[in-house]
Amino acid sequence: MSDLDFQDDLHQVNDSNLYGENTNLQIIDLHPLLSTDYELCDLDASTAEHSVPGESFLADLFPDETLYSRYLNGLISFDDLMREMHRKETCVSPNSALNQRVKTESDQEDEPSGTSESSDIEHAAPRRKCRQARAKRKLPVELAQYLGEAERCLNNNQFDEAESICRTIIEAVPNASAPYVVLAEVHYRRGDQEKANEFLFAAAQRSPTDTNLWTSLIDFAEEKNDLALAMYYTRLAVRSAKQDITLRRRLIQYCERAGRSREALILRLTALSISPEPSGEEQFRLARSIADEFFKLMDYNSSIRAYESAFEAYPTHGTDADKNTVLSILLQQHKHEYALRFFLRFCDVTIRAANRKSLRWDLLPDQLKRPNRYTTCKFPDNMPPELYLKLFLVMVRLKLTSACTSPIRSAFTDEIADAFSDWLLDIIKSYRVIGLHAAAGELLLKLTQLKATKNMPHVWIMLAETQIEHGQVETAIESYRYVVDTLAPRHAEARLALSNLLKRVGRHQEALDMLKPSNVVCKQKPEERRRFSKRLSSKVATTSQQQQRNTQPTEPATRVKFELPDSPKKLQTKAEEVMNLMDDDDGGLDVISGDSDYEDGDDFDDDYDEDAEERKQAYAEWLRSSEAISDTTLMSYDPVAYRIAFERCRMLDHPTSIAAFMDEAWNLLFTDVARLCGPDWARLAIFLENTRLRSRLMSRLGTNQHSSHNVTERETSTKERNVSSLDIWSLFLRLVEMLMLNLPQSLSYLQTASIWGCLLPEIYNDEGRRMAASNLLISSCLLGRQGTPAFIKLKDLHKKWAHKNQYWNVLNMAVNLSKDYKHCRYLDRLVTKDTADLPVGIMANNDFIVRGSYRFAIARLIGVRNSMPDDPLLLLLLAVSFLGVSAHKHAVSRHPAVLQALGFLSEYRRVRGHCQEVYYNIARACHQLMLGHIAVHYYEKVLTMEPVGETELEKSLTDLRQEAAFNLALIYRAQGNFAMAHHMMQTYLVF
Repeated sequence: MSDLDFQDDLHQVNDSNLYGENTNLQIIDLHPLLSTDYELCDLDASTAEHSVPGESFLADLFPDETLYSRYLNGLISFDDLMREMHRKETCVSPNSALNQRVKTESDQEDEPSGTSESSDIEHAAPRRKCRQARAKRKLPVELAQYLGEAERCLNNNQFDEAESICRTIIEAVPNASAPYVVLAEVHYRRGDQEKANEFLFAAAQRSPTDTNLWTSLIDFAEEKNDLALAMYYTRLAVRSAKQDITLRRRLIQYCERAGRSREALILRLTALSISPEPSGEEQFRLARSIADEFFKLMDYNSSIRAYESAFEAYPTHGTDADKNTVLSILLQQHKHEYALRFFLRFCDVTIRAANRKSLRWDLLPDQLKRPNRYTTCKFPDNMPPELYLKLFLVMVRLKLTSACTSPIRSAFTDEIADAFSDWLLDIIKSYRVIGLHAAAGELLLKLTQLKATKNMPHVWIMLAETQIEHGQVETAIESYRYVVDTLAPRHAEARLALSNLLKRVGRHQEALDMLKPSNVVCKQKPEERRRFSKRLSSKVATTSQQQQRNTQPTEPATRVKFELPDSPKKLQTKAEEVMNLMDDDDGGLDVISGDSDYEDGDDFDDDYDEDAEERKQAYAEWLRSSEAISDTTLMSYDPVAYRIAFERCRMLDHPTSIAAFMDEAWNLLFTDVARLCGPDWARLAIFLENTRLRSRLMSRLGTNQHSSHNVTERETSTKERNVSSLDIWSLFLRLVEMLMLNLPQSLSYLQTASIWGCLLPEIYNDEGRRMAASNLLISSCLLGRQGTPAFIKLKDLHKKWAHKNQYWNVLNMAVNLSKDYKHCRYLDRLVTKDTADLPVGIMANNDFIVRGSYRFAIARLIGVRNSMPDDPLLLLLLAVSFLGVSAHKHAVSRHPAVLQALGFLSEYRRVRGHCQEVYYNIARACHQLMLGHIAVHYYEKVLTMEPVGETELEKSLTDLRQEAAFNLALIYRAQGNFAMAHHMMQTYLVF
């Protein structure tokens, strides 16, 4: 029934005045509602059985004439009428003509389905579910008419009545979308855009296939400039309408605007698969573009899918370059089965068995379980060599060797080997992977006879490896020797493999000879050697003249050149010579830069440094002498020689060759450091202190974050070296372990190794290794009574360990051993910064006491005592300082100083308590003042007291009875009482 017929029927009812009264019936316009997603009942079937137009419709629409008469007489409202009708029965009742017609049709459909197969029944079940879901979203006819009333109210701006009607309909049919559309329009006209958007979204969710609703939502989001919300709505719309190209393109634009290039690419790829382009050229052009973008993002699977979608849509339009690209990506991902499927499907490749059955791409996993069945392989004659070589590679990997052996042998020609030698080698590697070493060896022998590949080292290396797998050891040795002697003497892998093979067969000396670094060192041309020699001699002459101008006449004799020895015995001798130079070179100690604190911005100004000019001269001297050493002469510059030397050390690390191991490890680790630093102690101290020079040195030795030049070249050398920093650290620790086992004979050697180890980039650039090497340097130097390097390293630890007394004890030992006035000035400046720092104050004032500056020491100690009045050590030091003043030869009167000393000693006894230490110090003071009778009294008290400590070990460390007995013996001997002196010696000092 059309809309006009429906309106005519309603007008006929109004004009005929069926009930004899002039009633004004409201004509509901259902035309806007019919355009929505809900469905009205099919009225054509009911009207076809009646002669009177509209009679059946009115009979179904108003089943209760009494109820309708009450509405026409005005006794009930339209809302009451609809409510009563809905409570009694619906228009679409189980016995209605419409349901009868649907039931009849379904019965007619079920009759033949009863005799059909079970598969037809299975396909009918989802259809019934879809009908049930669609029925839940339908509006019954009376509710549809009721919704028309809501639209009439909406058109009359009666928004509250329209909203009430819609909410009533939603309560009855919550899954219908039409009332939500009307509610959205109500709120939109009210000006509530957010609420309208919510109801429209609810309508779209209940009718997801309605693209108009989603488009409206997307437009609303665009008006608000909410890109994320627009993307969300568009994504939901695309999910419901996957074939809609317009929505998909819109979503792609949103993703590109949001910077989500990867998601946009995925959408473009999906669109390429769902809706192919009209021509094959355009399809492949888009596929190449999308695949390239995915390849740049390292999404290889999506790149492959882009090409596959193009080949599936237009199989004959793909070029050889496209096929080659797809196969290269598949082989790179080791997807050999997918590659063979691509060959069979798109490259006209046929692989047949003996029974003439071909290998099918859709049944490939099952058919590959028996690969030996297939014996022949056919491919187009015009296929490029690169493609059929990849086909051979894939077939060998999938063990289809029976079908490809003959074509592979025919492919090993000079022409193909010249252009595609890498693919031929990959095919041979595939044979080795699947265990066919005999076939691999046969093909390698063929390569050694071809002109294009017979001089390739890796061909001979692979041949030697294959021969080893066949047990042909002597033949493999000859193959390796041909590489290292003729083809590539600097080939590290071949040399190492030959050395390991010789070691396996028991020829250890030959294996070691193979790993001599001198065999692989790059030789300079004669012209370059002469030019470098002239440059070196001129720089050395300039350096010598500068040294003669800036140093004392005796100093050049101490600056000897350090050459690494050839044996452990000579090595130890040289190390001892260097340590002797450290002890005797007092002039060199004056050249040491003052403090590493100067290079930081946190400590002292250069006004305190009186030797800045001397340090600058020392820096310039090193720069001139180091530039005379070319990088090409350093072992760290040659990655092959460096690796060979490292592997030689590893081979020598055996209990039977410890001496040779120590010698080779020393050469590897410290050859370059010794050449660049020089042997004298002053220059080593410069590198330990000065950050700039240390960074410059490390840039010469290897890669470092402070490298100033040739960074790229040095990083490349380090990578080619194939020796990690962990390997160097392990070798260093192993060398230190060997040295520590030979202490104390190897102490000087250990000191030198620890100092130079701190300058290695592989150690210094790692915080943990740097701390361990620093601790080793401090310990070894203190054991060897070399305080300056220990002091330099301890200064670096000041900020971290300044709160620990152990740190100040070790620093005090380093200062006392160094005997360098500059270190004491460093402590004095620390006191100037923080006068309340007790350890620094005590150490600095002890230096003043030792040097005789008693009054300055007293002034400093009084200032420290004001902040710490109960510290017994400060009281003892004040007493010692006043004793020193009393003993000074220029003192006007000694009595006040003596009284002050005795007063501080008394205060010291009160604070410290009664113990051996207190009475021994009082006795020493009296002994110094030549008050022997008083000193004897306190010494005897020390002899009668037990030492402080809880264990016997602690008591033995604090016991002062031997010192007191010795001093008593001295007093008795001075007084002529030799018997008592002898008694004391026998009682307390003889064991």
